[in-house]
Amino acid sequence: MYVKCFFGIFATGEIMKISFNSAGCGASICRISSSADDNYVTILSGGEYGKECSLSGLNISGDVIIPYFFDPGNIFWDKEAVSATLHMSAFTAELLYLSRLFHGVNPNLLSIKAVKNGKSFLSVKNRVTFFDVGPSFMGGVFFLIESNGKNILYLDLPDRDFRPDDVIHVARKNKTDMLLLGGHALAGYREDEGTSVSLEDTIKRVFAASGTVTFLNVALYDLERIVAAYNVCVKMDRVFVADIFTAYMLDRARKILKHIPELKRKNFRIKFSKEQAGVLSDKVSTHLLYHYNGLKIDSFEMERKKNNILLLAKRDQDFSRTVKEISAGQGAVMVDCVGETPDSAFMKYVQDKKFEVVHALPSKPDFVKNVISVIEGVMADKTVILGDGKKSPLPAAFEKASICEQGNEICL
Repeated sequence: MYVKCFFGIFATGEIMKISFNSAGCGASICRISSSADDNYVTILSGGEYGKECSLSGLNISGDVIIPYFFDPGNIFWDKEAVSATLHMSAFTAELLYLSRLFHGVNPNLLSIKAVKNGKSFLSVKNRVTFFDVGPSFMGGVFFLIESNGKNILYLDLPDRDFRPDDVIHVARKNKTDMLLLGGHALAGYREDEGTSVSLEDTIKRVFAASGTVTFLNVALYDLERIVAAYNVCVKMDRVFVADIFTAYMLDRARKILKHIPELKRKNFRIKFSKEQAGVLSDKVSTHLLYHYNGLKIDSFEMERKKNNILLLAKRDQDFSRTVKEISAGQGAVMVDCVGETPDSAFMKYVQDKKFEVVHALPSKPDFVKNVISVIEGVMADKTVILGDGKKSPLPAAFEKASICEQGNEICL
């Protein structure tokens, strides 16, 4: 079932191999193992927003590493087919907890272990050490796998900022034999670099020109952009309106991440929904619900102040109801940070309402530059990139690396 790429790099007599398989929906499974069948580490990463796939039948067991948070609603685990302990950063564990609490996804995930920065765990004969990637809002980590006297450094991140020097420092300190890069390294290079678009500058420009409500379309768990949007509202004396889920996510994240600001009532308000209020009251805290009630904003107030509001858009019926209640129509602006395709149901609704759509998508140059810095700075004996399924030539910038594609075998 796995597509195997063999790497004969170990002088101990143990043959190490990397097996790489797609789980669909953009998710991938990478298994690092020795000639001993019971000595392996499994890595699960990826997952495209809004697409679903199943991991049932893939025989995943033992210790599984999740290097960064992806939308857990995409992945469906069958507890009869999957027996695994998931290892992830503390923040990733928080996001997974919230997704189960509010959205009921993956109730079968029973064994989750949060690993702190610089801490290790043993997986059979392998020692795995987690390291934070820097100012990440996605709970991202890179990690060192020590096996049979050799070291493999694994890095796979979405197109977010990370500090190459942190990765390079760990690699040189531990004499890295192999640098293994996930598919985002290659996918990030192949995408159109375009022009860097600052979310902060985009919101400021829209606020200055718009005379009505502005909506913000971000991924559900995208704290990086949610926090950036709130900070702009504070600077410009505007009001950021979100839901109970987002407020609770920010409050829990603040206990782990240093860069989550305190929410001021002057600049942060909450639009209530009965469903989320019920979850918070029944499963978390009635006292916290009372606290959030002090931040509540209703449709009448939003209607009066809509030219001063940045409203978080949700892909549900509540969003269309809100649009109707505050009489948002032609002239309203949607700041899109997701890159929705024009034919999606959500964007068709936006177009029908004649909203102006302004895109604030990240560009790739800095991300690609950081990946290249890592490849050059780590100075591993071997550098391998897990492929993205496209059979085009290796980019010149990655000439020091080899690509492991599905269906191919690479001997190093």
